[in-house]
Amino acid sequence: MQLDRDLSREVLALAQVNHVPIVHGQGTKFTEEDKAIADKNSLVEHGRWLVARYVENFGNSTGLHFRGNTQETIRSYYGSTKQRDPIDLVKGLMSSRLKSVNLDDSDIKDYEAKLDSTLKQFGYPNALHDFVASDMFYWEIRMGRWLAEIYNETDPAFDSISPMNMRAIVELGLAGPEDERRSGIMFTELIDRNWPELNFPGINNRNNLYKQNTVLRKSLTDAKLQAAAAPPWIGRAGDNQDHPLSAGPLSMESNNHTIDCPRGEIKILAEELGVGAFARRETTWSDESSSVLTFSLRSNYVNSRGTDYMRFEVEVNGQTLVAHKIGFDSDTIYWAVYGLRPGDRVSLGVRSLRTVTTESWFRASRCFITVLDSATEYWERRGSLDLGYATTSAAALPGESLRG
Repeated sequence: MQLDRDLSREVLALAQVNHVPIVHGQGTKFTEEDKAIADKNSLVEHGRWLVARYVENFGNSTGLHFRGNTQETIRSYYGSTKQRDPIDLVKGLMSSRLKSVNLDDSDIKDYEAKLDSTLKQFGYPNALHDFVASDMFYWEIRMGRWLAEIYNETDPAFDSISPMNMRAIVELGLAGPEDERRSGIMFTELIDRNWPELNFPGINNRNNLYKQNTVLRKSLTDAKLQAAAAPPWIGRAGDNQDHPLSAGPLSMESNNHTIDCPRGEIKILAEELGVGAFARRETTWSDESSSVLTFSLRSNYVNSRGTDYMRFEVEVNGQTLVAHKIGFDSDTIYWAVYGLRPGDRVSLGVRSLRTVTTESWFRASRCFITVLDSATEYWERRGSLDLGYATTSAAALPGESLRG
């Protein structure tokens, strides 16, 4: 919230508009009578304490509340479909949501069956008017249900409108390449055409446009220096941020449930730490043109006396191929897993080797993964290979040594 406040002040300094900050815990309170009215309008509470403050500040004025939620549809809010089937993306999201509300396994299976039949009933498995199914699901279900409740909840304070919620505009936004959609370039272009100064402050970033460009220049220089000294088999950065091994919830092997985790990160929650706890992402290898997975790994935890608490593991078909002692160093290390065949199950994860209870060990377990585009020409020259790996890690442990 501090970041939101600071960035809004930067925008206000440029825009010079009348702005009323609303602070939680101050001003008019939401009453029981208000709650009874709101209960008739929405099944779930979406921030009702704000409604009382809205009425307090704007209830006696005539005007419109402008919302920009439709931009989420255009930006592929549910994730990329480059590496995943759109229907699987929707099912995976809904499965994660169901598991997060502590339902019984039988209830989860019932809901998943209902989801399957509903998706088929409304034609989602087919190309719906040339729309991607996950986009259509977000537009119809998320916007049609959740956003409708938001509008209902704020009705006592003001009328709302989403100027972009027009089929012609949404279709135009969905027509671009996925990379451009996810970057939000449509919206920064609109700002640039109408009020370019508002593009200068950071978007969810304290660095303004100039500082971001400075950081980018430095990172590109560092990357060039690093690439010059890298082994020839190391891959290169590509558009793999939504690869199944980088994105989506983590699976906990110990209790067979999932936990949400930021893209590119693997960690074990503090309450899950214990001997054998294993948090991972898994995918089934389906690339018939390549048998190589390349990625980089970074861990911020460094302690030469604490390398037997956690380890990073690469599994293929349920067997550990290779592991890495977490804590050995904080340098970025590179990996290549070769000899993969379509149908192989590949997972990347972090395993706890001891029972520890302090919050610091949760932070120590965090690993950051970047899936890379493989060095195709190098591996093609090697010909057909049996399953194996290459790494720059000085703390790598062959899987055979872990199996005794």
